This record gives sequence, structure tokens and C-alpha cells, in this order.
Amino acid sequence: MNTSMLKRGWMALVFAAVTVSAFAKDDVVVKTYRNTDYAIVSAVFGESDNYRVAIKDDLGNLIYRSAKISNSNMFQRLVDLSSLADGVYHVYVVNDGSRRVSTFEVSNGRLVEEKKNNAKTDAAFLLRGNEMLYVRHINPAKSYSVMEITNERGEMVYTNELPAREVYNGLYKVSNLPKGNYTVSVATGNLSHRYEFSK
Repeated sequence: MNTSMLKRGWMALVFAAVTVSAFAKDDVVVKTYRNTDYAIVSAVFGESDNYRVAIKDDLGNLIYRSAKISNSNMFQRLVDLSSLADGVYHVYVVNDGSRRVSTFEVSNGRLVEEKKNNAKTDAAFLLRGNEMLYVRHINPAKSYSVMEITNERGEMVYTNELPAREVYNGLYKVSNLPKGNYTVSVATGNLSHRYEFSK
């Protein structure tokens, strides 16, 4: 995938009429823009200083990364979906060790919309020091979900089926893992939420 070509598809956009109250704290929303092949990526972060927004494809290739954002707790970007290959993409909002992740899918230059039952899954991850990993998984349909942790070589070091709950909160001890880079993912159907951390 040609990253430089994809970056040209991203354009800055400011919507003065959009209010922060439309979003939950630490929320990331991707919506179709007026039934076109553009989408609006909006993020609201609880802390207003020193955060970044990044977009990666499902293979981890960097599509976009913002400069460090200060004095604002809202971010918006307009993306030309026709410039993106079909597949799943992840929006990361990162601030001082905490990371919010949301996922969207592109097919034929269009955003794949949520199903009408709005049974949308979501996940949040937070590494506490180098000892505990906090995982929150929202699963309205109580669908089958699996959590995995892989190391930088792609080797699986942990896997487990999550309880079939609408909201699951769990703490996982990671202090015994060797130093290195890891990826934790929660997969539900064809949707996957991922978080990268280092020890």
C-alpha cells in the first residue's frame, strides 16, 4: 500500500457546529459524510493536552498520524475513502500511556455502516505501569469474543475467550512477560480492536 498516496486523501476539516456534547468522553466516531465516499473521523479525548491521533490498516501499516495536539479535546479529519483499499482500519487516540481504539471498515470506496440493530462492539485498553493490563470490552449482542496477546515476532503468548457480557472489565498480569513490544487484540466476528504496548 502506497502510504504517500493515501496521505493525500486526508484533508483537514473544522466543523464549528459540532458540539462536544454529542460524544461520550474518550469517544472516537467514524461516520459517512452526506452519503458520499468521504468519512468524518471525530475524536473527543478527556485530556486536552499532548495527544495524537493515528490511523493504521489491519496489518499495522501507518496511514496517518497527527502532530501533537494541545489546548483542544476534539479532533476531526475528513478522509477520501476512494483512496483507501478495501479492508479494516483502526483509529488510535493516544495520551501519556492511555490509548483509545476504534475500528471502521471500507468496501468499494464506502464506509461499511453499522448493522441496524446497532450491536456495535468496542474496546478500551490501558497499561498500568509494566504490571497490569486493563481491558474493557463492550459487546451489546453478547457475541463470541476472543482476546489474544502476541509478541513482536507474531507469536501468541496468551489467548482466552471473553465472558459473553454486554460490558466486560478485566485486569491481566503482564509483569512476567519479557521486555519487548506486544499487541493485545479483542476479536468479535470480523471486527477487531487492538492495542500496542511495550515493556
